Amino acid sequence: MILTLAVGVGYFAMPKKIETITETKTVVETKYVSVVDKTEVDALNVQLLNIVTEKEILSLEIQKLIAENSIEALKLKGLRAEQVENWIEKIEKKIVKFEDRIEPIDDAIEVLEDEIASERKSITLLQSQIESKQLLIDAFVNDDPIANLAKIRLLEDKIIVLNDRIEVIEEVIKDLEEEIGLKQEDKGVLSDKITLDEKCISEIGRYIDNGADYSEEVSDRLEGLGLI
Repeated sequence: MILTLAVGVGYFAMPKKIETITETKTVVETKYVSVVDKTEVDALNVQLLNIVTEKEILSLEIQKLIAENSIEALKLKGLRAEQVENWIEKIEKKIVKFEDRIEPIDDAIEVLEDEIASERKSITLLQSQIESKQLLIDAFVNDDPIANLAKIRLLEDKIIVLNDRIEVIEEVIKDLEEEIGLKQEDKGVLSDKITLDEKCISEIGRYIDNGADYSEEVSDRLEGLGLI
């Protein structure tokens, strides 16, 4: 009787315990799985969004290429190319002429710079002579300034002459530098014209591609060349 009662109590007690454990395990597993699923879903959503975005960009690029190379677009490009035929060639010839004018200017500037370098060497040599004479003066003064007075005066006169020669050379250098400055201004004008003509070529190419308007300075330049 007692044994039967124990078994019965055990029987009714066990399912409840097992159910509690099972229930607890299920709850924990459900929470864990839900977190993993959310992270994976978010990551997948980001990937899908990137794929969609990339496909949209690619689609737009393809549409743009199709539009740019459609029969109508190509016909318009052809018409615009005919309209500006030989313009680029004419402008390129202008650029070559400007470059040909710059070349002798560069050569002249180089010659002047060499002259300046040579004059500066002369100044350095004269300064060395002045320093050596000054050392002699100092030695005569230390030895006997009265007895060596004539020698000292002679050396001082030579130093004055050397300094005068240095001043003359410095004036020559100044004139050479001014001449270089004038030539650089001339070169700058030609360089600016080359830059503008290169811009004209660029904008003509852009006009052929998509019919874009010319900038004001390019329009003025093309008009000055008699192209528009």
